[in-house]
Amino acid sequence: MGAEAAHGIRGETGGAWLHRTAPETGGEGVQGGRAVTGGEESLRAGPRRPGDGSAAGQAGDAGRLTPEADPLRWAGALLDAARAVVEGAAEEQAAAGQALRSARLRHEAAASLADRRRRHAEALTLRRTLDERADERADLQAMLEDAARADRVVPLVTAVRQRAEAAAKARTLAADALARARPLLTATPAAPDTERLTPGARPSPGRHTNHTPDPVRQGDGAAVPGGDQSSPPVCAAGAAGRPGDALPGSKVPSVAELAVLERERQAEIARLSELLTEEARLSVVRRDLLRVEGELAALVEADESVTERLAVLPGLIERAERVLAEARTDAARIPAAQAVRDAAAHLIEIDDELARLAAELVELSEREAEVFAAQAELPGRIADANAALDDVRAQAAAIPAAAASLDAARVALEAAHRRESLAAELDAAVAAHQVLVDQAQTLRERWLDLRQARIDGMAAELARDLADGQPCAVCGSDHHPAPAAPAPSAPSADDEHAAETEHEAALAEREAAERALASLESRHADAVEATGGLDVAEAEEQVLRAEQEVARLEAVAAREPALADARDRVETEREQVTDRAMEIAEALAAHRAHLTHLHSERARLRTRLATTGVAGPPGRADAPPTASAPPAPGAAHNDPVAPAVAGGPAGPGAERGDPAAGTHPTGQGTVSREGTDDGVGRTGERLEDAGAGPVTGDESSGGALEVGGAVVLAEAEKELRRLRESAGREDELAREAARLHRERQAQEEESRRVGARLAACRTRHEELSGDAGRLGARLDAARGGDPTLTARLARLGDEVELLREAREATQAAAAAHDELARARQAAAEAAAEAGFVDVAEAEAAVRSPAERERKAELLRRLDDEHAAATSTLTDPELVAAAAEPAPDLAAIEAERDALEEAHTRLSSVRDRAVARVARLEELYGELAGHLERWRPAADRHRLAERLAALAGGTSSDNRWSMSLSSFVLGERLRQVVDAANERLDHMSGGRYLLRHDLRKTAGSRARSGGGLGLRVADGWTGVDRDPATLSGGESFITSLALALGLADVVTAEAGGAELGMLFVDEGFGTLDEDTLDSVLDILDGLRDGGRAVGIVSHVAELRSRISAQLKVTKTRTGSTLASVGVG
Repeated sequence: MGAEAAHGIRGETGGAWLHRTAPETGGEGVQGGRAVTGGEESLRAGPRRPGDGSAAGQAGDAGRLTPEADPLRWAGALLDAARAVVEGAAEEQAAAGQALRSARLRHEAAASLADRRRRHAEALTLRRTLDERADERADLQAMLEDAARADRVVPLVTAVRQRAEAAAKARTLAADALARARPLLTATPAAPDTERLTPGARPSPGRHTNHTPDPVRQGDGAAVPGGDQSSPPVCAAGAAGRPGDALPGSKVPSVAELAVLERERQAEIARLSELLTEEARLSVVRRDLLRVEGELAALVEADESVTERLAVLPGLIERAERVLAEARTDAARIPAAQAVRDAAAHLIEIDDELARLAAELVELSEREAEVFAAQAELPGRIADANAALDDVRAQAAAIPAAAASLDAARVALEAAHRRESLAAELDAAVAAHQVLVDQAQTLRERWLDLRQARIDGMAAELARDLADGQPCAVCGSDHHPAPAAPAPSAPSADDEHAAETEHEAALAEREAAERALASLESRHADAVEATGGLDVAEAEEQVLRAEQEVARLEAVAAREPALADARDRVETEREQVTDRAMEIAEALAAHRAHLTHLHSERARLRTRLATTGVAGPPGRADAPPTASAPPAPGAAHNDPVAPAVAGGPAGPGAERGDPAAGTHPTGQGTVSREGTDDGVGRTGERLEDAGAGPVTGDESSGGALEVGGAVVLAEAEKELRRLRESAGREDELAREAARLHRERQAQEEESRRVGARLAACRTRHEELSGDAGRLGARLDAARGGDPTLTARLARLGDEVELLREAREATQAAAAAHDELARARQAAAEAAAEAGFVDVAEAEAAVRSPAERERKAELLRRLDDEHAAATSTLTDPELVAAAAEPAPDLAAIEAERDALEEAHTRLSSVRDRAVARVARLEELYGELAGHLERWRPAADRHRLAERLAALAGGTSSDNRWSMSLSSFVLGERLRQVVDAANERLDHMSGGRYLLRHDLRKTAGSRARSGGGLGLRVADGWTGVDRDPATLSGGESFITSLALALGLADVVTAEAGGAELGMLFVDEGFGTLDEDTLDSVLDILDGLRDGGRAVGIVSHVAELRSRISAQLKVTKTRTGSTLASVGVG
């Protein structure tokens, strides 16, 4: 602390500090009747010591010294100069004190003479005044005697007032209670269907339904009005609370009537409480009724459904049995048709397969056209979906800004409300502060007046301590011939201290108010600034607009998931369409190849069939077998019930996709070998369109033998298929007939069961409806006009409480009125015994103890003043003083005050100089101690600072500006560079090598030092290059070489533990073909050494050169992983 204190005045020289600390002594003083000047000059110059020079010389020495050069010596010189100033100030103060004592003695003598003259004049005036007030003393004596007699009546008068106040209060409470209960006095709640008070008309506690309070009944039926609550005069015995004061025409209930009304409502509460269980039971019944109604509707619907099904089942059963009989007959005819079918089956199959292929080719062509159209449409749909999604996301991105604007608007609105409330508080605080300022000023003036009055009477205050034989504190004399007498109203030291304390308390209150006012003004200003000039309405409008904007943006943002899903669906659809296009192209190629093979096989089979000599039946060879003759009787395909029984209109062959199903006569035409049927003609067209070549005349219109064989084969195939289909459905038809029989039995059983449940449900519904009606009517009658039974019970409870309060208040008012009457009678009797006409006269004679004391004190004071005035006028000293001339007290006081001021100023100068010397001595000792402790620490700090600068790379001794950490890391970087160069040389074709550089590199100019730099040695140009000058591909292979080198160093440091996996992410797109080959060779070498190398890239060439792949596809719902070539 000493060093800091010395440095705190470092900006001043010793002489300047002495000049600043030497106070101004003022102009001139008075010392022993002669003028004394030069106090300031003597303080600045200081005393001269033998052999030590002047204080100014010492100050000059201190001014030449500086604390930085020699702090301890500079502080010693400053301390010597301060001591010289103290000695000079003490001499000046002693001279001024001697002059002040002489002036005080002259002033006291003059003041004593003036006081004796004043006392003599005041005594003359006082005695004349007292002689004129003799009648006043007689009146005071008589008044005190009457007050003594009235004291015997005062306790009873006080009791009357207390009883009157109690009675008035009881009347008020009774009137309030009756006012609250007034609506209940004209209604009876006994029967629910009678007129009653509704919940909305029930009076609230503490409020009257009439402007005039109701009178209160006494215990005997008398009315007590509830008018003015102030206490009536004691002497007017019948002026308040008398019976008969109620308003004309008002009917006030008695206590008994109130009790009857209360009991009636309590009885109704007990009766209604028993119905609460019925109310709960009604809720259960209604809930059960709703459930039964739902069951009844479901049963009616089920009954109708069963009835409709039973009406249909007999016809279905009859048709099913007829079709079953026909199927059994067809089963016996199958062996005969089998022989013909076997002969031509293969040719028919080929023809059917050709027709099927032609149809599929057409269908595939149509699907291909549809896919091409979808592929042309999808890019536009994807662009529209992306545009809509981008627009929604752009608007959603504005939500934080809109939310911030909303928060700011809410803050401004809150500040506007706070500004309005703080404005009112600020006005109140300003008014309160002004009141406290005025109060503090008033108390200060009172304190100063008391202080001045005490100073004026200081002689009398000193005279109280005089004793015979003891020296006077002013003049030193042992004789005190005329001590000063205190004035009658002279304040004491305690009075002055009390006034000063009140003034300080008022100042404290004013300062607290000022702090509170400043705080309010600051808060109000903050609120005004936070509103931004907006009022409450404008701020609310701003908040509303901000909320609407946020709601709009949030509504727009809510559409983002739906739009994103739509976009994903469209993209998924594009992928599916692409897949379908590839599938269709593959299917078309396969169908065309298969079609060519079938045409060759068909030609071979026709030639073989023609050599067998098979001829068709006489007549037209191209006539379809079903064109002139109807199908066999009982054919399943002509039965109208067959589709319903068999499950489809085309029969089992069509369902199974049988190629021969096309020859079944289903109304769609038959197959003809001549191509005259629509189906054959279309087949020929499809075959030609499919690329199988045009249908030649030999193939479409053969000889009679060929056509006849085709007709036979077609007819045999058709008949055999029909018979087999009919026979194959025998088991199915049998099961269907059995199922229909079982269904009819089950439906009949279900009809009986539903009918029984329906009858029971209807009975239950009737019972519950009756119970609900009866309970509802009973509860409606019980609750009357109230919404619920609980509400009616609550209302009745409130009415009981109001009636009870009215009854108890009425009883209390009657009792208070009786006590008041007895107290008035006792007071009248006591007044008569004391000699007064009535209580009013006794009350008029009553005086408070303070007033009686003042009157007695006034009487005693008048007597004492008369005696004192007479004694004063006979005092010889005062008579002699009155004969002497008046002294010039003002001039003597002016001389004394000037010397008082000079002495006080010089004493303050000396005290401050002494305090500064003491403080400087303390600081000097502290400075010496701190310097002893500081010097070793300073030496250590200089050494540590040099080492820190050297290790941090900022020292001039550090050539490369290299920190210690950079030095350690540089050695490890050198190892990584050596390992990286082995691979970089190969990947760069022997062109590039890395070199560790100790200097700062281009990328580290803003750092603390070098040691971690890299340079690239170009073997083609022979120039060292900065890594920043490398191209993108060169930078990539350099970074890859460094990464691999770092992995080798880490492996070596880890005791040979291999890094089994290495991932290389991106950068391959910047490499040319040769460099890419070199990089892949390096990576293959790592893999051959036992490491797994993963490449993260989108380069297409890498996908073709690397067989093992993991494809990651990201979607909105998550990412999917697919492996390619991974065993």
